[in-house]
Amino acid sequence: SPLDDDLRRQDLEAAIEFGNHKSAIKHGPTTMATLLKEMSKGWQLPLPMDCLLDIPHLVMTPVGMAEQLKLNANGERTPDLRLTHNMSMVFDPSGTSLNGRVDSTKLSKCVYGFALSRFINAIVELRRRHPNCIIYLSKFDLKSAYRRIQLRGLEAFQTCISTTGLQEVEETVLALLGLRMTFGGKPNSAIFCEIPTASLTWP
Repeated sequence: SPLDDDLRRQDLEAAIEFGNHKSAIKHGPTTMATLLKEMSKGWQLPLPMDCLLDIPHLVMTPVGMAEQLKLNANGERTPDLRLTHNMSMVFDPSGTSLNGRVDSTKLSKCVYGFALSRFINAIVELRRRHPNCIIYLSKFDLKSAYRRIQLRGLEAFQTCISTTGLQEVEETVLALLGLRMTFGGKPNSAIFCEIPTASLTWP
């Protein structure tokens, strides 16, 4: 549901003033390095901050850095950071968020959810049918999976972020328009499920 343009502009002004979450600012150099890498790959389009209010349909949301663990080559857990876009951020002028305005009834069903329970059920059924066979299970991961899916123009205008608080020299603050799917947009998991990445059939 699109915002009334006056409310959208007020939300945009509030978002510009808010900047980014403390987690992104805390890890400013890492966050900025991640964004520079995305710009170099053409995933983010840099824009001057002073032109944002003149761009129709533009919506800005803050970014954060999620602290998590990953496995290294030796199977040890090591700290890791993941860039997130908070598209559920509510700004006072409108009292709504970008994700809150998404019409969930129009989203496709998520077919890749609840993987563990689905695997367990499949294994039990395979064992019932083939009691003496070895059961193999493989796993694969698509690197930067969401970033492989390009956004349409109007959708891209909803993904703007800024580099506020991420650099030592604040005069060089940029707005970044996302050209690929973001980690934080409510529709994106449904959109990703529509892409025929794999065809699974159980014997």
